[in-house]
Amino acid sequence: MVLGGVGLSKMRMQSLNEQDEALYEEWKTNEAEAEEHLTGDAEYIMTGYGTSARIGRSAVNILRGEGLRYGFIRPKKLFPFPVEVFKKLDYGVVKGLLCIEMSIPAQYAEDVKNIVAGRSPVKTCLRSGGEIIERADILEAARQLIL
Repeated sequence: MVLGGVGLSKMRMQSLNEQDEALYEEWKTNEAEAEEHLTGDAEYIMTGYGTSARIGRSAVNILRGEGLRYGFIRPKKLFPFPVEVFKKLDYGVVKGLLCIEMSIPAQYAEDVKNIVAGRSPVKTCLRSGGEIIERADILEAARQLIL
């Protein structure tokens, strides 16, 4: 491989890749961030990022007003993914997760499903094509998750 006009040996490239791997592992430990809203007693967790998260969080407040124990998890960044916040959920209490995102097919939801690993059902509420997800659609999907 040639980098900046200088050839790198395979061993040098191996060493650089190992350094990068150590850096990524450090990021996973020190840089993953998420905001949790009303998750302490939640039976259902809604999760999303960006615009979807702002709309979803307001939906959680409405659902709480109806007596439904929803909480919300919003990653502050998607890399490194906040794995630990999902791992620490009490899956004896959490009956389902609802991923909201403006992407079809779902991308964020796949990451969540991989972490949840079948311990709880994971459903989606999706929009795409530049269409902003609507709170009414999120509320409907949230209520359907309970049924």
